[in-house]
Amino acid sequence: MEAMRDPGADAASLLGIKRGASAAEIRAAHRRLARLHHPDKQSSATEEEHGAAEEMMRRLNNAKDVLLSELNSED
Repeated sequence: MEAMRDPGADAASLLGIKRGASAAEIRAAHRRLARLHHPDKQSSATEEEHGAAEEMMRRLNNAKDVLLSELNSED
């Protein structure tokens, strides 16, 4: 049986930040990575690469949402 994963730790790892980062740090990390991976920035990409970029953006958006919701629930 696989151990339970911690969504917050996975999200922080994906964004390249420490667990417990501030909202500003979370948003800055998300923005930095979104600039690199956004599908609109992949103009010469193949359809497969474009799909991978869309998936990465979904993962980045979800990571940001998970971490921000954890911050809000601590208040």
